[in-house]
Amino acid sequence: MENSYKGIDIIENVYEGYGLGKLPDGKVVFLPFAVTGDNVDIRITDDKKRYAYGEIIAINKKSDKRVEGFCKYEGLCGGCTFAMIDDEYEETIKRTIVKKIFRFIDNFEINSYIKSSTHGYRIRGRFKISNGKLGFYKFGSHQFLEIDSCPVMKPSILEKPLEVAKYYTFDDVTELSIIENSDGEQLTFLHTDRQIEFPEEAGVITRFSQGTKDYIFINVGGYKIPAHAKGFFQTNRYIMEDFQKIVTSSLENCYKILELYCGSGFFTIPLWEKGKKITALDNDRRAIELLGGIIGNKRCKCIDIDRDIKKIAFNFDAILMDPDRNGLSKNVIDYLNENKPTLVVYVSCNPVTMARDIKLLGENYKLDKFYIIDQFPATYHIESIAVLSKH
Repeated sequence: MENSYKGIDIIENVYEGYGLGKLPDGKVVFLPFAVTGDNVDIRITDDKKRYAYGEIIAINKKSDKRVEGFCKYEGLCGGCTFAMIDDEYEETIKRTIVKKIFRFIDNFEINSYIKSSTHGYRIRGRFKISNGKLGFYKFGSHQFLEIDSCPVMKPSILEKPLEVAKYYTFDDVTELSIIENSDGEQLTFLHTDRQIEFPEEAGVITRFSQGTKDYIFINVGGYKIPAHAKGFFQTNRYIMEDFQKIVTSSLENCYKILELYCGSGFFTIPLWEKGKKITALDNDRRAIELLGGIIGNKRCKCIDIDRDIKKIAFNFDAILMDPDRNGLSKNVIDYLNENKPTLVVYVSCNPVTMARDIKLLGENYKLDKFYIIDQFPATYHIESIAVLSKH
């Protein structure tokens, strides 16, 4: 196969942030930073048996869906792979992707699509640091890209990482996590085994920090949710409240609820405050400690859910779950199919694994409601909520 091709039309944008085209022999080629309607010259970077990956050498004709100027690192950074796509068309793409993934469900319908501004929405960031510089990885690589701005971050999020990076003068790449609440309180955690002396006012936590406060409270919908330095928390400050309301209102008619992958209580705390009898599980010990300090230690437990879920005696009306992008383990699927709760509310950041899991529950459940929460505009990521009821 030749290495370069001219005049390739981009047919559609697909999950994982690629534009899809076809080579003269009909083989599919996936191209980052391409937009439906572009005509491009390309170079093949990875030739597989049934498809190929490539990169754009030149754009001969720009799509009318293509926009410019969103970010100066556009086309390099591996984060915002849809940054060059018109906002309205991005919604169309994501709706289309989800409908294709869930085409196995008859009369599949997206009940609501919650979206936000593409600028300044992130209150949580995870950056790369190397040799005194702050950055991200370039698309599809571990090649460091230095940055000094990021349009999707809340502006104040960047200030401290830029300063902290100056103290890390080593050539290897490490990570820095930061989260900020609406009062401007920040938590900064440096993921390194190196012992680095920071000024006390820098407020940087490392694994060597002793006695340092490692959590803040984030107000969402009037509920104070703890977030700790190394833990997971939802990202988009503009639509957090809507996200929380949709999930909790879906469980309005249920009393006894088992929550899997609860984190520090983004959904747990409002459900508990509404009088639900909730049991919350997660494998993050610090998150469970913080949550237990609010709802009581008897209501939450740190366990390896994927391995030990079957040790939890079942006496619940509903299950709420928000796993990582790998979805549910076989043990969790079996637990659901064996116990058959009346209602299942499944929150996911990966529609592919979510669809796989719903198929495995298909004999016992039907899909009642489906929502897209566009937590990550300008990226290919799609957050969804599926509400399933027992047949």
